[in-house]
Amino acid sequence: MSRSGIACGVVSLGRAVAVATNLLLFVLLSLAWTASVWAQAPGAVVAWGENGVGQLSVPPLPPGLKYKVVAAGDAHSLALRSDGLLMGCGDNARGQCNVPLPPSGVRYESVVASGENSFALLSDGSVLAWGDNYQGQCNVPPLPLGLRYESVAAGGRHGLAIRSDGQVVAWGYNVSGQCNVPALPAGMRYESIAGGDYHSLAVRSDGLVVAWGANFDYQLSVPALPTGVRYKSVSAGFSHSIALRSDGVVVAWGSNNNSLMLSVPLLPGGLQYESVAAGGSYSLALRSDGVVVGWGSNPYGVLGVPSLPVGFRYASVAAGDTHGVAIVDADDCDQNGILDAVDIAAGAPDCNFSQVLDSCEVFYGFAFDCNLNNIPDECDISAGASDCNLNAVPDICDIGSGSSADIDFNSVPDECSLDCNGNGLLDTAELAAGLVADCNTNLLPDSCDILAGVSDCNSNGVPDSCDACDVAAGMTDCDGNLIPDSCEIASGAGDCDGNQAIDTCELAAGAPDCNANGQLDRCDIASGTPDCDADLVPDSCEADTNSDLVPDDCQDGGTPYCFGVGGVACPCGNVSAAGNGCPNSQNPNGARLDVIGLPSRVADTLLLQGSGMPPVATVLYFQGTGQSNGQVFGDGLRCATGLTVRLGYTVNANGASQWPPVGGVAIHTAGQIPTVGAVTRYYQGWYRDAAPTFCTVNRYNLTNGVAVVWVP
Repeated sequence: MSRSGIACGVVSLGRAVAVATNLLLFVLLSLAWTASVWAQAPGAVVAWGENGVGQLSVPPLPPGLKYKVVAAGDAHSLALRSDGLLMGCGDNARGQCNVPLPPSGVRYESVVASGENSFALLSDGSVLAWGDNYQGQCNVPPLPLGLRYESVAAGGRHGLAIRSDGQVVAWGYNVSGQCNVPALPAGMRYESIAGGDYHSLAVRSDGLVVAWGANFDYQLSVPALPTGVRYKSVSAGFSHSIALRSDGVVVAWGSNNNSLMLSVPLLPGGLQYESVAAGGSYSLALRSDGVVVGWGSNPYGVLGVPSLPVGFRYASVAAGDTHGVAIVDADDCDQNGILDAVDIAAGAPDCNFSQVLDSCEVFYGFAFDCNLNNIPDECDISAGASDCNLNAVPDICDIGSGSSADIDFNSVPDECSLDCNGNGLLDTAELAAGLVADCNTNLLPDSCDILAGVSDCNSNGVPDSCDACDVAAGMTDCDGNLIPDSCEIASGAGDCDGNQAIDTCELAAGAPDCNANGQLDRCDIASGTPDCDADLVPDSCEADTNSDLVPDDCQDGGTPYCFGVGGVACPCGNVSAAGNGCPNSQNPNGARLDVIGLPSRVADTLLLQGSGMPPVATVLYFQGTGQSNGQVFGDGLRCATGLTVRLGYTVNANGASQWPPVGGVAIHTAGQIPTVGAVTRYYQGWYRDAAPTFCTVNRYNLTNGVAVVWVP
């Protein structure tokens, strides 16, 4: 693909792999992020990754303007300003940066790019396209009378757009059917679209994703949705797809060449994803905290998204083939047009020095304000508001909410002002000094509990719940110390499993403690000690004849099936050895797949081991959700079907290999094994068999299949 032209008069920076920003942002960075300077920054553009033809050199903004939308193609970038002007930079070999002037009175509304093409939606509802037109990708279909285009998307060499009647039209290169838009069910509309190199995606109004075009990497195999969840938007790379769900989760499917392209980063607690962008062999996503994260391949450091200073966030992001582009925004929580940092520097309240206005912390629920004075409770207390019980809530709020009583109406919680025994000392002071007992830790002296009606069967001034009378009345006292077990447990005696029996008593009575650590085995396990077979015996205490730190009971050989002898016949009438796949050019007994290790999501040691293949053949290990007893495929039989996942390629040594390799991604992660309950998956190896005269000269073959049951 040609990248010889550079648009916009920007001088090429060479094939630098570094972050580049527009001039405004560069100046801001050099001024150490001062609040007064950063007040001008929202709307600036940050670009990173490959810069071989100046695709990171987004033009600087005139004063008072912002960038609203960014787009990234193969090696060019587009940015739409707030005054409606569209700027382009980078590769211009096909004129993809030669932005056409819109008709008089018409503005650019949005812009997309891919490959060597650019597309824009105009305010009059039309779509413009420019750049490479070898496959007719610039020939936007005319609109029926009375309709408008509402959104546009760019594929490798094709375009898509949603009309105001909810239909999608597509044009350009159609070698894989990527322009053959599926018909909509009655009453539905398309709401979001995306184009990959040879496939297309769309979200319907019922929240489902429709996919069409090439499926060589299963980029059309859309994951099913949990109950009550919808898809919101989609994006497509070369041969992978990503989608944002209504619960803020991002899912990915299709090509997983480096075992990382489908590994969407986990979200920190309380956050959601807000938008997605698929590049050539990587993906970017914007989180609700304004951070952009990336995963997949990392050519030219494209996953190295630049960090922003405190108070700044990314507002949108676009992904090119090997570069990323994003718009910067800044925090203005009270929406007064002034950055929070500037407000605070000018004296706006920030009592806890969090760099967030007090009023915003309260409004958005980041701080409690029980007395509704627009000041966080912690700051009220720091300024002198009483908090006698040190629970970080002003006393007046404890009383108002009912969490503390105030029977004498002195605006002080009773636990801070009562003298229940009338000796002139506050109950809390007596308890703090150890002058009175509080065996049931209710912040009242035991004598007051008894005066209030709590039973004291032997009149010794100690509530029965803490005394031996309870033992005499039948409460358990396993260690014979005349203190009920429940009281000892309440005072700190060990009861690791919460069964109201003291642990030392259970151990003395013979409860298992196989590792002699003074802790019940079942409590060790509850605290995280491995118990792979869930038999309430720690793994460290079970037999391990091969010393691989996995108990013999948990070694799982899986269940082999789909052999080259019996059932569906191998191609060419070949018959293998029992338990193996179909014969190959080097082994008349056929290749064999075995599994060892533990198929557990929390302790995954599962290994796929292939043998009997050609000595240095390339082999692909894959997983399926369905099982077949043989479908002729090349010189072998395909046995793992359904929704398949490519786990990874490797090269045989002496006809054998295993997956994952040392340091590779665990199978439960690469295979996206569900996290709840037992689930069965089916595994098989596909390998090259390049002998020119063997069988039907298909030059590839498969091992037998193995069924594996995954456990939590």
